[in-house]
Amino acid sequence: MKRNFQSILLIFVFSYALFAQGNVLQINSPTTGELVSTSYLPIDYSLAGYFDIGDSACTNCDGFIRVTLNYAYAGLFNSVGPDTLQDVTNGQYLLGLEAVDPYGDSFDPQIIDTVTFTIVGNPELCAPGALTVYPGDGRNVLSWNEPFSASSANPFPAMPTSADYNTGSTDGSSLTESSEVKGYGGPSNSRESGWIRFSLLGLSPAIQVDSIVFNYYVNETNWPYWTVTPVSVDPLTADEATLHADINEEASSAFDSYLYLSESSSYAPGFYSNPLINDATQDLTDAIQEGFFAIGVVDRDFSTTYYLEIDGWNDDNPPSLDVYWSAPGGRQHVYNAPAIGNNIENHFSAEEIDQYKNAVSNGELYPEYLTAIGDYEVERYPLPFSRDVGIVCGTFQNYKIYNGQTNVAIATSDTNYWVHNSLTNNTSYCYYVSAVYSEGESDTTETICATPETYVPDPVTNLAASGLDEEALIYWTSPDAPEYVYYTSFEDSAASGFVGVGGFQIGSPNYDSGPNVVSGANCWGTNLSGVYDNTASASLTSPVYNISDLTNPMLQINHWYSIESYWDGGNVKMSADSGATWTLLLPEEDYPEDAVSTANTGIPGEQAYSGTFNGNFWHTVQFAIDSLSAADTLVQFRFDFGSDGSVQYAGWYIDDFALMDNISNRDVDGELSQYKVYQDGTLLDSTSETSYLATELTNNQEYTFAIAASYYPNFESTLESITVTPTWMYGDISGVISDPNGNALDSAVVSVGSLSDTTGVDGAYTLRDLDPGLHNVVVTHPSFDNNNADVTAIAQEDAVVQNFTLNPKLDRPGSLEADGFGQNVYLTWRTAGSMEIGCGDKLIPSLPFSDQGTNLGMGDEWDVAGGDGEDYTYTFYVFEDMTITVDLCSPITDYDTKLEIFTADEFCVYTSTGYYDDDGPFGTCPDSPAPYTPSLLENVMLTEGVYYIVVDGYGGDAGNYGISVTESVGGRSITTNQHMLDISLEEQKLISRGVSPTDARTYVSDFKDIYFDNNFQLGLNNDFDGRSAVLRTSVNDSLTGYSIYQALQSGDTLALTTYGEDTTAVIAVPENYVEYCYYVKARWSTDYGELESKATPIACTTPYLGGDVNSDDMVDVNDLLSVVDFILQIELPTELQFRNSDLNRDDMLNVADIIMMIDIIYGSSARTLASSTESIAELSMRNGGGTSLLLDLAYDGFVRGVQFDLTADLSDIMFGSPMLNELQEGVMINSSTLADGSTRVLAVNLHGGLLSFSSDGFITIPVTMNTGRGDHVKVDIDDIQLIDQNGESIPVSAKGDGSVALELIPMQYALYQNFPNPFNPVTEIQFDIPDMNAVQLVVYNLMGQEVRRLVNGEIQAGYHRIVWDGLNNQGEPVSTGVYIYSLTSPSFHSTKKMVLLK
Repeated sequence: MKRNFQSILLIFVFSYALFAQGNVLQINSPTTGELVSTSYLPIDYSLAGYFDIGDSACTNCDGFIRVTLNYAYAGLFNSVGPDTLQDVTNGQYLLGLEAVDPYGDSFDPQIIDTVTFTIVGNPELCAPGALTVYPGDGRNVLSWNEPFSASSANPFPAMPTSADYNTGSTDGSSLTESSEVKGYGGPSNSRESGWIRFSLLGLSPAIQVDSIVFNYYVNETNWPYWTVTPVSVDPLTADEATLHADINEEASSAFDSYLYLSESSSYAPGFYSNPLINDATQDLTDAIQEGFFAIGVVDRDFSTTYYLEIDGWNDDNPPSLDVYWSAPGGRQHVYNAPAIGNNIENHFSAEEIDQYKNAVSNGELYPEYLTAIGDYEVERYPLPFSRDVGIVCGTFQNYKIYNGQTNVAIATSDTNYWVHNSLTNNTSYCYYVSAVYSEGESDTTETICATPETYVPDPVTNLAASGLDEEALIYWTSPDAPEYVYYTSFEDSAASGFVGVGGFQIGSPNYDSGPNVVSGANCWGTNLSGVYDNTASASLTSPVYNISDLTNPMLQINHWYSIESYWDGGNVKMSADSGATWTLLLPEEDYPEDAVSTANTGIPGEQAYSGTFNGNFWHTVQFAIDSLSAADTLVQFRFDFGSDGSVQYAGWYIDDFALMDNISNRDVDGELSQYKVYQDGTLLDSTSETSYLATELTNNQEYTFAIAASYYPNFESTLESITVTPTWMYGDISGVISDPNGNALDSAVVSVGSLSDTTGVDGAYTLRDLDPGLHNVVVTHPSFDNNNADVTAIAQEDAVVQNFTLNPKLDRPGSLEADGFGQNVYLTWRTAGSMEIGCGDKLIPSLPFSDQGTNLGMGDEWDVAGGDGEDYTYTFYVFEDMTITVDLCSPITDYDTKLEIFTADEFCVYTSTGYYDDDGPFGTCPDSPAPYTPSLLENVMLTEGVYYIVVDGYGGDAGNYGISVTESVGGRSITTNQHMLDISLEEQKLISRGVSPTDARTYVSDFKDIYFDNNFQLGLNNDFDGRSAVLRTSVNDSLTGYSIYQALQSGDTLALTTYGEDTTAVIAVPENYVEYCYYVKARWSTDYGELESKATPIACTTPYLGGDVNSDDMVDVNDLLSVVDFILQIELPTELQFRNSDLNRDDMLNVADIIMMIDIIYGSSARTLASSTESIAELSMRNGGGTSLLLDLAYDGFVRGVQFDLTADLSDIMFGSPMLNELQEGVMINSSTLADGSTRVLAVNLHGGLLSFSSDGFITIPVTMNTGRGDHVKVDIDDIQLIDQNGESIPVSAKGDGSVALELIPMQYALYQNFPNPFNPVTEIQFDIPDMNAVQLVVYNLMGQEVRRLVNGEIQAGYHRIVWDGLNNQGEPVSTGVYIYSLTSPSFHSTKKMVLLK
């Protein structure tokens, strides 16, 4: 003791001088940064001479040297001089040598030296791993993982992505608005706790996770006792309370948490790394499919005094995980850092820990026994270096298999698979395996023992069942699953390296008729938001994969498709030459289409997925890659899709792309082959699927099902059992169909959607297996009117009862029209049963309907899409919403047909309904000789109205056809036995379409009795010569009248009844400008008494007051002036204003409407104009001296108003305001220029009186002309309206051609110089005459003799010109010379000279 005390005292004396100089303890070798090429580590160090080194716990020494590698204890030195550490593996290290006292305690201050160095260059001689021995009958099958060579690449880095709340903290009631990860002490239900959400996108689910290192930076802390915990919820979506509870759930368990630490009081900020322990590797493996892995950070202390804060994603030093993983053929380096953990809470309570830490922090006393708490605390230092070093295993030769009992090598193998045969059952055999390299032999695997015995196979797992309606779905999970070598669910399109062109898109599907994504959020599809394109040529190409390590490579995908059968499709190809050539891959289940159409743009004539996969669900398919040579190691895959030029579906969707090694293990006992399904102890069936649907069960009865797994060659596992009770998932609706007298009706068809039942003699029907909820039940019968009702189906044993009473088919009224005027509603309709053929060629009187015909010679009157040929048209009246099928499938149809349905107005201006078809489904009409499947329009939904079904030919093709029109509940395959196809409905055709022979004979017999006469021809005559037809069903029924109902939201009421065949009604209503709606039913006297027919479609009208332009319920001058503005086009009327203004209902506004409105204002009723008047008026125009246009009216009666339009070139003339030649009080005359450039003139007596006119003229219109001297302007008059004293239109015509030529009149006489002058041989002389008068224009010679008289007589006023040709009065040419010409009238004389040169 004395020596020890003296030595320690000596150290204290020199410590301050020596420690700073490193003279007490110094590492000489290795040096910092040195690369060591041996697997043992030589260490040379210097120790101060006064330090007496010895063994631990010595009594006569100063202490010993403690050795650490990467802070982990690695041994001790008790003598001075070089020493070694053996079996140091490749890697980077921090070597620490510390002088400690004999008890292992550090001196204060510490005596320590450290260096960093790297071990490199030694082959690792990697050992095989995961030896597994499968016991069989008399043999054991050994398999193991190949040696894992370390990669020079970094381990997979999992980082929190840059998004809110990928890192953060919560106290259970709110989230901290910061990315910092905080762990604060406090009550477990409210202490602030942090989380980190690491991204695993890109990490394959096929790998094995070996270890996980958590790297983090502590930015602030105070003596934390903290835990890293599992987090099972997604922090991005979970609420605060759920997330906080999940983080803290396992915080106090050293065995359930990932990291359980009790830091010392000296724990300081810095970088740290820790391996995550317990279930962390398995939990992260399971999380790869989810794409993220979350952990929690909790301080276990009671007090918020103790805490740590870790940088988050948005801070300077974000956290990360190094995920070290392995796969056959290579793996990442596994970091062997020691797991730091303890279970201090098993020895001290939380209160004791809190007492100890508070006392130490505050310098207070505490019980001595609490000192032991410090033994659990960890002194740690940040790691200052990278952990990743590249190494290799060595040159591999083979594997050596050892007998584990004798340690003798019993075999070698070139593969990681070996079978030990000829063994004794029930005897244990043990093995271990090493890898042999040219550099030496590796360590061995663990010793694994197995006892061959009669094979007891594993049963299925997770057996479950669901009770359905008279069915049960049993499902389970398989004991066996393939191991993926490469996998992507396309969650990261850039990382996966796939390239889509021509329509392929990546993302989340967003199309109602498409699928939901099968896994994750993304998949590839031909169009994620709709149907694929016509003439598509799309492809999706994968990256290149190295498959050299795969024994039997296989491609697996999940896919979903809905594709036009035969015409469109997709397939999978592979290339082994960088895409230069592509080979078709065949799925294990084969393609459903052996060859798509050659019209397919992308894959003409190739095998393909085509049609719609049964059930429209995702399906897993596998493709064996068996066409490669040994040299083909780099492959890529391409998904090709193509379509023709018409018809588009949802398309092809692809997800979960995986490459796997399909190694056959048939020589291993226990290869899973199939499952056997037992029901109540009896074998029911076998299946290769992991689910089974049991049918024909009784609801509310318990069943026991058991599943056994069958294995190669003939093993069967124990039965796993489950009980299930089927229950009612669907409801039934049943009832009785009867006539008005209560008698049951046979042959009534009752349907809901595509489900139907036909009544027998008892009139009963049942509709089974309906989804619970509201359904519209429709009843049809050949001799009775349809009926329907909304019925709620209930999931129960008993059917919901809904009875129907059908009235006999009674012709209903047609074409109801309603008009409202002056608080009256005027109703008109067509006689019950009378329907016009309208724009069609033949009427469809009722359904079902069939006909035979041709479009040859019928003319091309309807623009059928793609038709361009002659057409034949059927008129079809729909009185209530219905669904029909129009089918041209018939042995008579012999050409390429087209069908389209139109509507049309009264002038046969048609509009397509959009229901159109070229060819029916391929192969559905084998009896037709047509070159393409005859046209088919299935399940066409029509509302009330008149429709035209047009039969045309493709591209102008023509020929014969057979047509059937039925009220449909399904497609061609469903309604086959409802089609009216004339004699084509023979038994053999029905049998060939799936109808039983008995049913076929019965149907044809009934069909002939109903629809054909004895000559087997259609008995119903559809050849209507007139433009309408009476369709009354029974001659015993007689029309008694009509019932008019007002349609009201509160309930329809009977408004009026009529008797006899009167088809008009007038109903007084309380007020104008309110909509009133009515429908009409015909009343018939029948064998069942008086019954009403079905109703007409509802007709609505809003009554109004005629002439009330502004809708204020009165007619006054404001309305009159508005109509004047409308007529003169000063304003344009609205639709309502036009209706109220057009008093004579001639669809135009003119002076006649004004006259009628004046009569209304002055107390007379508005008139309907007569169609003819005996007197005829004539309106003429004349020139008013070039300054006005004069209109004269020749008529021997009285006139109240006039209107006409003037047309002229407005660049030459402008009209002024018109004036009556005789001024009258109360007369309005006005004009306006219309949009077409014409001028409308309107004159009317607003007091109801007459317009005065005389022979001196009627109307004068001033004009301003913009023309040259002598030019004429033509003015035309048209659209003349003349109204007499009774408000009737007077026939009127314009005199002559209805035009006049206007020209300006000179104000005085004038004579102008001739031109040209001199001249030869002719010249022109111009002169002006201001009024009509006698004029002489004479040419004289210089001797005063008359040479030529050019004008001699009376001429009109105006601008004149005349030509002299140089001849005298005798027609002889005159000689060269000077001549004089003079103009003379009674009031004017003028002369001028001119020269003739020859």
